[in-house]
Amino acid sequence: MSVFDKKHLDQARAEGRVCERCGWMITKKRWASGKHLCFSCEDALKGVNVKGGYYPYQDEPPEKTGNTT
Repeated sequence: MSVFDKKHLDQARAEGRVCERCGWMITKKRWASGKHLCFSCEDALKGVNVKGGYYPYQDEPPEKTGNTT
């Protein structure tokens, strides 16, 4: 974390503008509109921008289960 981020995080904590789920800072604009979750947690709850899982290893052969998709 850069010094710039640390300064803003400390300021947000002092003002109480931290996410209810993860503890990260919330922007002043979002806080003023009554939102108490950060962008990442809000997206995760919606199911947006969330990766569906890990990719298989490069040297691992594909599983042959017989299912076709």
